[in-house]
Amino acid sequence: MSTPRKVPTAKGLPKGAQVIPVPYSTMDHFDQLFISFMNEGETGYQKVEKQPLMDILNDNLKMVDLIRKGISYAVFAAIQKVLPLTVTDWEEILNLNMRSVMRYKTHGKSFKPIQSEKILQIVHIYALGLEVFGDKNKLNNWLIASSFALGSRKPVDLLKDSYGQQLLINELTRISYGIFV
Repeated sequence: MSTPRKVPTAKGLPKGAQVIPVPYSTMDHFDQLFISFMNEGETGYQKVEKQPLMDILNDNLKMVDLIRKGISYAVFAAIQKVLPLTVTDWEEILNLNMRSVMRYKTHGKSFKPIQSEKILQIVHIYALGLEVFGDKNKLNNWLIASSFALGSRKPVDLLKDSYGQQLLINELTRISYGIFV
């Protein structure tokens, strides 16, 4: 296994911190995705902290740090397995074609902050949806069904830009309060 490369120090993370995903082959839910922060010590890299992605989503400073460091392709691939989005959806959300995305995998690079922020925003909305619906299948069905409250659009189609995402957050909030249009 190769040694993780150093990344710039970010406020809120240990000096020399590196975002390393853990294996995700059995992951089917966000609460099973962990992000490990690595710290360079006298004997090489040592694990400092391992946090569930859900905890990071609830800590704005750690979200900022993670966005600035960039989401690795391995973390993106794990997220991709959980979300019911197609390759075309991801291309439109990230404004990248899949060939470009595969270069991140091949070269072991992290996504740029703009793409990392988009990925985490989608994860945040999906996590909110899981909280509201309480079930992955119910949420996935809601995402692909036309919604009268959203102008007869499918929620999944509104994930592609920030205004659509805000509409989804507002709609999920209304649903959580029992307001159905």
